[in-house]
Amino acid sequence: MDQLIKYLQEMLAIVGYKNVHIWKYQQDIAVIECIDFGVAFDIKQSHGYYAIDLLARNANTRKILALLYNDFLTKPKSRIYKVPVHNEFALIADFIKSEFLKLENLFVIKKNCYGSPKIYMLDESNFLQKQEAIKVFWWDGVANFGDILGPWLISMMTKRPIVNVRGSKSSNAIFSIGSIINMMNTDHINPSIWGSGLINTNSIPKLGEKLAKINIKKITAVRGRHTHHELTQKLGYVIPEVFGDPALLLPEYFTPDIIKKDRGVLVPHWSQFKLFENLSIDNIQLVNVGDDAHKVVSDIANAKFCIATSLHGIIVAQAYNVPWVWLNIKDKPLHSGKHFKFHDFFSILENDKIVRHDLNISDISQENISQLIHKAYLPKFNQYFNKESLIEAFYQLEIKNG
Repeated sequence: MDQLIKYLQEMLAIVGYKNVHIWKYQQDIAVIECIDFGVAFDIKQSHGYYAIDLLARNANTRKILALLYNDFLTKPKSRIYKVPVHNEFALIADFIKSEFLKLENLFVIKKNCYGSPKIYMLDESNFLQKQEAIKVFWWDGVANFGDILGPWLISMMTKRPIVNVRGSKSSNAIFSIGSIINMMNTDHINPSIWGSGLINTNSIPKLGEKLAKINIKKITAVRGRHTHHELTQKLGYVIPEVFGDPALLLPEYFTPDIIKKDRGVLVPHWSQFKLFENLSIDNIQLVNVGDDAHKVVSDIANAKFCIATSLHGIIVAQAYNVPWVWLNIKDKPLHSGKHFKFHDFFSILENDKIVRHDLNISDISQENISQLIHKAYLPKFNQYFNKESLIEAFYQLEIKNG
């Protein structure tokens, strides 16, 4: 490891990178810290390999790195390279240099996103190719797979990099999965809505005043009929009758890891996870929605049944044909919207077939949760949901090619 560190120090000095420091963290770990970019590379020697992890040192850096690596949507680091130790140090040095080239281009993105951020990415032949990032708004204030499904799905549909405009000033951004219409404000002008919903119906007139100032460009679909009613009947928007949370389209673009097991899943909302974390129930896996979205979706999709207080736990189960139960914790409500977002989604299902079970915190137990296993049911979609129409609604956004 000492020889590798010396080699990398010489390489970086020749290339001329400043504010970059290299040191040995442990006997088998070297760290390359880049102050300007707010990133670090951990190089670990283990089991005959050098493995390189890229780490984001702050939340803003994570947002930018998510353009390159989906891992940063949910966690602060990503394994980006692995090479046998018998290879020349130059191979590692060349890889680090290529990563610095990517970072230099990525960090040209400014806080103001009124223009279309130009991203230069290395293709398979190591040539720089210019791509235009798609501007998307999503909530990233807490690790939650449901919030990440929107940008992840759009990235899979378009094969384009995604930039989060939350916390920035932007124009022409897409608001997609989640109860995020209430979050729209004058930082985001000319936005479009594809499959979003309201979180509640509180202060609808004030919401209308706010939305009028930002000049919504297009609304091609909303999550459910209740959101549609509020926006059309109370605020006067003209919206096509295209309904559905876009997460219902995941099976069209993402094949889960095959981990079929004879068990179900319990998927609490992130704010309620601690209520369940000490439970140990046979044939039920506790899913943490703060984990990587690939893992959470795969866990749910491979389950025999799903018990969820998380709306997107229910939606993903519905998408992958997994019977589910909506578990409502009566004395720990999720938010001020009561159950609006749930009923909004349920408006495109056989509503009389929805299985709901209410519990108080004091009633959360292995016995009471186990009793829900045989209540799980997969409702059919009603006439208001059409998968092809929801896909077509996305392309009606007329996203500019990069």
